[in-house]
Amino acid sequence: MDSESLYDAYNKYFKVIRADSPELLDEVFRLRYQVYCIEHKFENQHDFPDGRERDVYDKHSIHSLLVHNPSGAIAGSVRLVLPLMNNPDSCLPIDHVCEETALHDSSLFLREHTGEVSRFAIAKTFRRRIGEQGSPCGVTEESLQAMDVAANLKNDRRIAHHLTLGLISSLVQMSAEHGILVWCSVMERALLRLLTRIGIHFTDLGPQIEYHGKRQPCYSVLDELLDRVMEERPDVWEVLTDKGRFWPPHKITQSPMLSGLINKAI
Repeated sequence: MDSESLYDAYNKYFKVIRADSPELLDEVFRLRYQVYCIEHKFENQHDFPDGRERDVYDKHSIHSLLVHNPSGAIAGSVRLVLPLMNNPDSCLPIDHVCEETALHDSSLFLREHTGEVSRFAIAKTFRRRIGEQGSPCGVTEESLQAMDVAANLKNDRRIAHHLTLGLISSLVQMSAEHGILVWCSVMERALLRLLTRIGIHFTDLGPQIEYHGKRQPCYSVLDELLDRVMEERPDVWEVLTDKGRFWPPHKITQSPMLSGLINKAI
């Protein structure tokens, strides 16, 4: 009997939904308040007396929630900050914490097609393994070491981190729908190492910076990222793209704006 595929295992336990209603956005902001204000003190909880963490970038962002199918519980959330066409070079969170000139190097990527991966949060109830409590995304050096030990002892049946895969799959879909062809972000090195293990590669954008601890500015061109995932981990590619349904962008929509973006990228 064949063993269960990563795609089937992931879809058995998780799904992503777009937070596109006031009620679902409320879930996003409540989770972010719990993770970023209460648990990790990245933001001042007193700035959010209603118990919902928001910032100015939410006005031009799209959000997803990760849902645990067996329980219906919210397991995580992530947002994709979209570029502002009237100010693409200074509209993303990374612009205000990173001074690398490469951020504005059009030979690397065009800013009007670039979105920022941001507010990657996993609910506390889904960060129960060793070391996972130490980071909003549930990935630390300690948790990576614990995963290695479990893998060596064959005590961990997860092929990859389903929570992380689910949120990244939502980013792929949101990017396809909104014509985003490049991701930038400021990530913890432990999360980047986990992503590399499963074929998801980002390129460093200068040295690490101090932002709630050491963080690595980075970017990735989506076509190249997904091509490399397909080469290294086709099982992960199936989850990220829903077996190709969410990428390339023309599979989602044929809008004139998106067609123009695709033509420029080719």
